[in-house]
Amino acid sequence: MYYRETIRFYAGEKKYIDIDVVPKNRNDTVVVSSATYQLLDGETAVEAGECEIDGAHLKMLLGIDDEGAYTLKVTVVIGAETFIQKATVVVEG
Repeated sequence: MYYRETIRFYAGEKKYIDIDVVPKNRNDTVVVSSATYQLLDGETAVEAGECEIDGAHLKMLLGIDDEGAYTLKVTVVIGAETFIQKATVVVEG
């Protein structure tokens, strides 16, 4: 699982964030059981929800009104394993 480490928004924008889950071995098939996201301001979740899942493709809609730096935390369950990926979301005026 990989996506940009910094995602940029302007205050008031709503954008889809897309993530493709790619196995280490390209011949393996990925079956995502569940995926959730949290947009964190420090330790406080300002937005959270379920990701849309289409095979190994994840999608979430974020809408941020306040300027600042946030952490997007995505938790993905594949079989018996759970993976967590984080990225910085910067919101400018």
